[in-house]
Amino acid sequence: MHLFRSYKILPLFFIIIFSVTTSTQALNEGYLSSLPPEIQADVLKNIAEQTNTQPELYRGPKTTVLQLNSQLEEIKLQLYEIENEMGISEIEIGSLKEFGSNFFKTFQSSFAPLSLPNLSDDYVVGVGDIFNISLIGQVNSELKDVPIAKDGSITIAGIGKFSVVGLTLKSASKIIQNSVSQKIVGQEVYITLSDIRDINILVIGSVNSPGMYTVSGNSNILSVLDMAGGPSSSGSMRSIVLKRDGKIISEFDLYEVFVNGNFEVKTDLRAGDVILVNPKGDQVAISGGITQPGIYELKNSTTLSEALHFAGGFTPSSNTDKVFVDRKENGNTSYLELDIAQMNNFMLQNGDSIKTNFFQPINKAQASVEIKGEVHNPGIYTIDEMETLSSVILRAGGYKNSAYPLGGSIFRESTKKVEQYINDKLYQDMIAFLAAAANSSGTVASGSLPLILQEFKNAESRGRLSTSFNIDQLQQNPSLDLKLVNGDVIDIPPYSPEVFVLGEVMNPGSKYYKANLNTGDYLKLAGGLGRFAETKKVIVISPNGDTFLHSSRINFLRENNQGLYPGSIIYVPREIGKLDGINYAASIAPIFSNLALSLASLNAINK
Repeated sequence: MHLFRSYKILPLFFIIIFSVTTSTQALNEGYLSSLPPEIQADVLKNIAEQTNTQPELYRGPKTTVLQLNSQLEEIKLQLYEIENEMGISEIEIGSLKEFGSNFFKTFQSSFAPLSLPNLSDDYVVGVGDIFNISLIGQVNSELKDVPIAKDGSITIAGIGKFSVVGLTLKSASKIIQNSVSQKIVGQEVYITLSDIRDINILVIGSVNSPGMYTVSGNSNILSVLDMAGGPSSSGSMRSIVLKRDGKIISEFDLYEVFVNGNFEVKTDLRAGDVILVNPKGDQVAISGGITQPGIYELKNSTTLSEALHFAGGFTPSSNTDKVFVDRKENGNTSYLELDIAQMNNFMLQNGDSIKTNFFQPINKAQASVEIKGEVHNPGIYTIDEMETLSSVILRAGGYKNSAYPLGGSIFRESTKKVEQYINDKLYQDMIAFLAAAANSSGTVASGSLPLILQEFKNAESRGRLSTSFNIDQLQQNPSLDLKLVNGDVIDIPPYSPEVFVLGEVMNPGSKYYKANLNTGDYLKLAGGLGRFAETKKVIVISPNGDTFLHSSRINFLRENNQGLYPGSIIYVPREIGKLDGINYAASIAPIFSNLALSLASLNAINK
């Protein structure tokens, strides 16, 4: 465990914040020059920041122009915030396009009918059509490019004249064949169109380019609408009528083409026909987890399920359990929630906004942890959301005989960030103190404090967590079994029968662990306390990272061996003493205690 997660040590980390008032006196150059270069640079930076926070001088009342500029900037900021708060949903609705609006913009000219005689038998012949006629029998002849005259008749040389205008191609062929057969026994007649007449069609209503269009005789409504640019923004896609002699012949619904792919034109166009595009009908917006989000036109009574069919149905990532409808009536908006069973009978109204929820696919990397050290199968293991420390240790084959679970450690990135933040705050408090001292002509730098502060600045945070590594204990009490997160690093060290005595002792280093020895005994084995030892702040760090503070020399003689195990660290910090003109014990002792304790723990963790 890292010391910042130890509840026993938290009271030591209440930081004293100094209120430093930067004086106008010249800086103590001798003091600054005595500091290490890195510490000196941070102190000068702190002094500069304090200087830059002086109150702004009064410069008189603001002019009207300055006030307007300020208000303008404030309005711009508010507009920016409003745009950010609009959210994706409103932006999406604003960008919805009317269904089918791109059809005529991307309509291919090759789709338009060609003047070729490849027509059905239902084609109605008229003046201007040109035929090829083949005679087989007593008379064998090939007649090319025989036109229908203005009187509506066709003349076959040597055979006769036949009235065909207004007849279908099938009927005209039959009449000619029957007439020829009566005159010449066994005579065969074959009639084919070689060229098609042009016809004039009037396109009116809510269309982009209304007017009279001259088109091929085999044109259909789609091809003529394409020439006219399709329905306008106010035109209907679902109510397009064909009128002949003042009467409605048929009504054309483009959704049958766009949605169902039904393109059957049963009524051929004739000269003088009128195509009328009616005004647009009621509309609804469909968005969310739908195949083709857009604005859809209603026709007659349209149910919710029919509208969803127009939009291509739900996407694979949709939540099909519920559909939400925002409905505006009499200036009020109601929010309706419908399930699948209600969709078939729910009738839509103009202005309804239909929304379906969808699950956005997220490509999330598989979480993993690393376990190393004294386990049978160290390495990187993938984990699920409920993976615990004990399960990963068991998956790694458990501990080797040489493992020392009490000294096990686990490092976590989020803990490292918190730890680094606290350490940075502690460091900045000490820099603020040194900056204040630099403005005092009577202050002399201590040799120990800047050096220790420099060492603390360069120490690396690791983010160690405190937890139990005893498998039996974790299985008996699952609440103690730490849940792992992505990136955790678990390290199980080998057993080492040593206790480390560091800091202000005569002979620092490792000492062989003996169960009957206490902290005082190990200090004696290290030659006793040094001249500058801080006897009231001796620190013991257990192998698992738990930290204990021994506040007096008497404790060394009376304590038991609690918290002292193989791998423990005994750290004796150095006493700074008194700075000239400043009582160290009253001013910075609490901060320095935190500093020394943090440094001791960081040193222990980094070993």
